[in-house]
Amino acid sequence: MASISEELERCILENFSFSRLPVGIKQGLGNCEKQWNKEVLKYSLSHQLRWKKNLVRKVVTDRLSFYTQLLQHSRTHLMMYPYHLSDVCVVELKTTPFAYYHSILTDMIRSEKSYDSLPNFSAGDCLNCLGIGRNQYIEIINQSKSKGSFFNRSRKDPRLLLPDKPIPLQKLTFWWTITIGYVSEEDVKLCTAEEKAVIDGLYDRGTTCVGVLDKGIVEILYRKNLVYFNVPIADDDKIYIPPLEGFVMNRVLGDYFENLLYKIFVTIDAHTTVKELALLLQQDLQLVKDAVSAYCRLGYAFKVGCDTLPPLGDWHDSWRQYMASNRSADSSLPIEALMSGRGASMLSGDGGEEGSALRSTPAPTPVSAASTALRQWLDSGESDRRPNKRIALMFDSTLTAFLMMGNLSPGLKKHAVTMFEAGKLSEESMDDFLAELDGSNALHEGDAQTYFDHAMSLRDTIRYLRHNPTLGILGDTGHGLGVDLLRCESVNSLDAQTCARVLQKNYAVVLSMAPLARETRSLVSCAPPHLGPSVPEMSSTWFKLWLYHKLKCGPPSVLYVTGTRLFRLPEFLLHFDLILLTTSSNETQTVSAAALLLTLNEMLCHSPVLVQGLSRLGEPQQFFLPFPAPLSWTPNDASTLERETLTPLAEELASDGDAVLGTSTPLRPEKISDAGRDGGDPNVSPPPVCEIDDVIPTDTATTHDSIQEHPVVPQPAPGDTNAAIENNTSAEQMQWEKTYRTLYELPVVQDAFDKFHLNKSCGYITLVRDAAEENPTAKWMLFDVTFGMPLSDARVNESIRAEMYNRKLLQEDNLQCLMKLHRKEALEILNFISTYQEVRFDVDPLLPAKTHVTPPPAHTMKSVDGELTRMDV
Repeated sequence: MASISEELERCILENFSFSRLPVGIKQGLGNCEKQWNKEVLKYSLSHQLRWKKNLVRKVVTDRLSFYTQLLQHSRTHLMMYPYHLSDVCVVELKTTPFAYYHSILTDMIRSEKSYDSLPNFSAGDCLNCLGIGRNQYIEIINQSKSKGSFFNRSRKDPRLLLPDKPIPLQKLTFWWTITIGYVSEEDVKLCTAEEKAVIDGLYDRGTTCVGVLDKGIVEILYRKNLVYFNVPIADDDKIYIPPLEGFVMNRVLGDYFENLLYKIFVTIDAHTTVKELALLLQQDLQLVKDAVSAYCRLGYAFKVGCDTLPPLGDWHDSWRQYMASNRSADSSLPIEALMSGRGASMLSGDGGEEGSALRSTPAPTPVSAASTALRQWLDSGESDRRPNKRIALMFDSTLTAFLMMGNLSPGLKKHAVTMFEAGKLSEESMDDFLAELDGSNALHEGDAQTYFDHAMSLRDTIRYLRHNPTLGILGDTGHGLGVDLLRCESVNSLDAQTCARVLQKNYAVVLSMAPLARETRSLVSCAPPHLGPSVPEMSSTWFKLWLYHKLKCGPPSVLYVTGTRLFRLPEFLLHFDLILLTTSSNETQTVSAAALLLTLNEMLCHSPVLVQGLSRLGEPQQFFLPFPAPLSWTPNDASTLERETLTPLAEELASDGDAVLGTSTPLRPEKISDAGRDGGDPNVSPPPVCEIDDVIPTDTATTHDSIQEHPVVPQPAPGDTNAAIENNTSAEQMQWEKTYRTLYELPVVQDAFDKFHLNKSCGYITLVRDAAEENPTAKWMLFDVTFGMPLSDARVNESIRAEMYNRKLLQEDNLQCLMKLHRKEALEILNFISTYQEVRFDVDPLLPAKTHVTPPPAHTMKSVDGELTRMDV
């Protein structure tokens, strides 16, 4: 069988004999007991099960034979060393982790495999044991190739090029345990008296805590392969994951253990015990302990409360000196300064001579000083208090790519790697992360400008949301909530029930960044409330058609069915010079009318395609309009606000909803220079966001406010808001306000605000106008609406952050209304889709389903001025 079903897996784990198997399982196996035995062996090898107490002992009666097969299977599939079986693999099979990875690298070098073929965690463990990373591996590959003639070429034995003993174990700490391995008489003869004494003691006492033995002797015995270490994890232990340093980014293998490691990455925090984590993931407790142990062994995680030697205990002097030296070296800054962010700024180089001196000091451990401060804070007992829930800020892999490729800051890469690989950057690491963003180099050329703009908007958004009591969402102490960054793809890798449990346990509200990458499915959550798309279909072509249908507007559009063959274009598209094509996977392409038929027919071979006319001449003009509208800019403030907010909202609440969070998706996001920000020239005007003759001044420059801890604009006392803003408003700002006031008064914009309650939401609208129009008051078309917090446009992002306070978006009553409106909106969109496609939805739209795919249309449809009709091709 190609794969093992969940039912078959359950039968294996519960030790079912063939006679006890359900009828369906037997039929799937062809009523063949031999096939059942094969599946049992296959599952036991791939999951590295222990022979004792498992069903495989009845299939393979020779215990050592099974473990030999297990090691061979693990080596062939480049799996991580089975440390939970060390008592058998090391003592009886004489295969230490060093020998295991030595054999794997030897086979890889002989077959000239790329270093990238080694999975991430296996590569990290191999680096710890042998010290062989990417550069060392490439060098050994080159050395193994002979310089002889073409007809008489021989290769060097890779085993002679690899290390002959393990490198010193950098991650070793006092609370690990040590056990005697395979020791022969010849090995004992080569040992010193001190080493023999330790070996005799291990034989007498058995497994022993490393901290009671001489650290130097322990390391020598380890490098001689005479002992092995275990990383003990108890039920009530808590671990934390600092920013990853030294993580090897190769490839994902997809085996059972690696999948569990990545699930733990995105769910673990410093306040959750290992037992609670197992219940949260609905996984076997011992399996979770093995995974957490592997994290600590690799140095990716640390146990809370184990940063210092306990005062009571028979600890060896060598460990006391080692821990004391590390502690004093890591205490160059006060712990309070590091945790508050002041020390983090010093680490980034903003602390003058003291900060420079600190950065030049070699670190005694692989973690940064800021991460060490985090560990000290956790060890102080503060982590024992049950924390308040936090704000989850969802992002996608595109953001991590921007942070890694942007060359923004030397220390930013470790945070980007953590965000991508772990799928989470926790509140405890946020000070260090913000310090790195503050120290980013200002870049104003090409794609580097895009990377820099995203980084600055991300920094300002995090700083505004963190511990901000003015937002109206408070913790038990009356202060604002912390912020965790979560990668959308990592959260979606969890099954629906686990995802719901994790979000409900840890977060008070979820805010999605926008727009998410085309291939990323947005998160769907009612508890906690989600400020973002109500369903993933809102990023599909179906949403645009639904939007145009609701507002009775939009560019002329046609949604073609897969396999359609076109010989001519619809008449209403013949007048357009520039046309946008969007596939069902949201891949977009802008083509000219001359190349449209050829390109469109090629795309229709693989996917439905949405065709939209954009401009009759040249690039279309576009503008990104943030919502909610600034409170002081709302046209006819008193009457309009009352009509817009109270009347329709009361009608909605009478049925089932009233609030949403949204943003518009840019057609083609323009790069906005931040003049005067972080070293930029304040006299240089940035390129305009769009070409709007009647409302956009061509000399407008984007300015950036000085960094503030919470508000992006000064937050005066209630009642003085308008006066305070006016006092801080420059002539340029007044021009910008006039622009937005004009656009907010457009009928199509007012209609969108009324129907979707956008003033109870956040995001931006994309407006498009034909570039061929000579009339400056020509009709604007609403092109798209995207939900979430945009990062691509600094000014739009700043406007939304300001209105979060003014509109009280994160207060409890608004969030409750938001959940109701999301459910109504989701059902309406899905019902709209089901009307125009053959397969109806049979799943709850509010449950995140990884296998849920947006269905294709049943017929070709066209939308002209929002009127959706079937079209014959």
